[in-house]
Amino acid sequence: LFGEMSREAQVLVLTGDLTNLGKPREAEILAEELRACTIPVVAVLGNHDYESGAVDQVTDILRQAGIHLLDGEATEIHEVGFVGVKGFVGGFGSRMLGSFGEPAIKSMVAESVNEAMRLENAMRQVRAKRTLVVLHYAPVVETVEG
Repeated sequence: LFGEMSREAQVLVLTGDLTNLGKPREAEILAEELRACTIPVVAVLGNHDYESGAVDQVTDILRQAGIHLLDGEATEIHEVGFVGVKGFVGGFGSRMLGSFGEPAIKSMVAESVNEAMRLENAMRQVRAKRTLVVLHYAPVVETVEG
């Protein structure tokens, strides 16, 4: 499959949940499969990739396999800037959760804001004429409409 994609595309973009349970062996399997891919691979992690508490190992395995794993960083490929973060929860307008109440809510909102700031900072690094933002969570209103 990845070999076929390489003949049809210039870049492969993976938007998180690269593993099922965040286990290093799952990342190794993906890295092995991606050897057939001859084009650049850009990715961000998703919530599943954090599940087992081995995210540093998962990240190392994927980066050693040559994946441009974006976590508040930018890279340029074929004159296109790619910036990415995992993202975290989200919301818009009246549906956006405020930093009010229980400490857990405040912590969750703070993490969302932190991810947004990291993305904004990464976007400032890009000098390419075109930029593609890569996230695991879809930042569109329809995501929270239900």
